[in-house]
Amino acid sequence: ILVSALSQAIQRARPGEVEIGLDSSEGVACLSVTFSPPPGPPAQASVERTVAAQLARKQGWKLESRIAPDGRSSLVLHAARRGEVLLVIDDNEGLIELVSRYLTGHGCRVAGATSAEEGLRLARELHPRAILLDVLMPDADGWQVLQTLRTAPQTSAVPVIVCSVLNDPELARSLGASAVVPKPVSRDDLLRALRP
Repeated sequence: ILVSALSQAIQRARPGEVEIGLDSSEGVACLSVTFSPPPGPPAQASVERTVAAQLARKQGWKLESRIAPDGRSSLVLHAARRGEVLLVIDDNEGLIELVSRYLTGHGCRVAGATSAEEGLRLARELHPRAILLDVLMPDADGWQVLQTLRTAPQTSAVPVIVCSVLNDPELARSLGASAVVPKPVSRDDLLRALRP
């Protein structure tokens, strides 16, 4: 989004300075790219149909054009900061990317860990809304990871959704899982499991 917005600004600016500013308040970050347009009547160029605007909308953000009283133009990106994180602990990076695509536009960002050790560290640091956990990982037993998450004070209340080819909901729930999603994961199954 930023590269596209900068490219638009550079194409629309006359030679000189291009300023980039960042203002962050009340959960929204505003990134502005300000430049002087070429001489002539100011034109309010629409960015609504640009690639950058489309990408921004998919993230729940807004990209707009502004013209200041001094004639300078700005492209402003309003990006809501997201507090909710879904942590995916799975040795398959493709699943992490798939889950991220499934959740685009749902107000939740995805953080991924491809090892149990990294997953436990991120679970403590990120305070995720939920954890999607694989039980068949080469470096650790997912059931043990689940028990560690349940007994650690920082993660004991975080919902853990077991996501595995092993479809044993009774065992998963007896060890503290909030829900079970079988692999291959469908978008509908994932969204159902994430609903409170």
